[in-house]
Amino acid sequence: MQHGVKTFSIAVALSVALVGCSASVPSSTSSSSDGPVVPATQVDDQAVLKVDKLVAFSDVERKAYNKAAQDCMVQHGHAPRENYPELSLRSVRQLVIPRALSVEEARTYGYISSTEQKRGENGTHSVREVELSEAEYKDFAAGSEGQDNSCQAQALTRVYGNEELWKNYMILDSYILPYVSAYLDSSSYSGINRQWSECMKSKSYDYSSPGAAIRSATNAKNTQELAIADTQCREGVKYEENLHEGLNAYMTTFLNENQGLMDQVAQAKKNAEANAPKILDGTVS
Repeated sequence: MQHGVKTFSIAVALSVALVGCSASVPSSTSSSSDGPVVPATQVDDQAVLKVDKLVAFSDVERKAYNKAAQDCMVQHGHAPRENYPELSLRSVRQLVIPRALSVEEARTYGYISSTEQKRGENGTHSVREVELSEAEYKDFAAGSEGQDNSCQAQALTRVYGNEELWKNYMILDSYILPYVSAYLDSSSYSGINRQWSECMKSKSYDYSSPGAAIRSATNAKNTQELAIADTQCREGVKYEENLHEGLNAYMTTFLNENQGLMDQVAQAKKNAEANAPKILDGTVS
């Protein structure tokens, strides 16, 4: 990395923005701590989709945030950038390791995706990373000492209209994670892995789960052959379909137990829709 330059992602910025000030969490978000998280008995088969829609940022949100960040940075004397560290939250499936992988991808890349391979070849950073100078980093992420007045915080407040709303929104996936973890500890998920493991044994591999296979891949004689066998067994036992079904049950519980948080996120998105056009055309400060 060049001297005086930071490779920067949104996650870093938010950890700085939230230091010393905890976002106000709706009381319903703490329900999982009152007892074990259990799957819903009446499952909404659209639950994962509904949660993913909440964590997905629209193009309008991204453009307005980028413009608001640029306005603030220019006011601090920095040259305008085309892009600033982007908004990013993990979808429900992205919270589960291993990632989804098709037989075709395994045959082409093994366990390394085309994006990861390309990054390794040309040394570029992922799209979530932006290089900022020390001076830019201070104004964008840190702000004044003891004050939450960074350009990122100001941009998010301009877009979402309320600091409490965006602070909960920006860490929404951390609220979802305990529910995903509960599913991964369940007998339902263990059952999928057992079926997969039996399939792998028929191919002369002895692994308890796809994650275990991937972790051993660096030591395997032929990782691409392992990846192909892994994905063939995933396909054979309908791994992704069963995973999605199980996650739906736990995401239904998440939605039922966190209505206050869902209302806040919905309001944040509604505010963004109203504020974005004015930010983009320069009619709101």
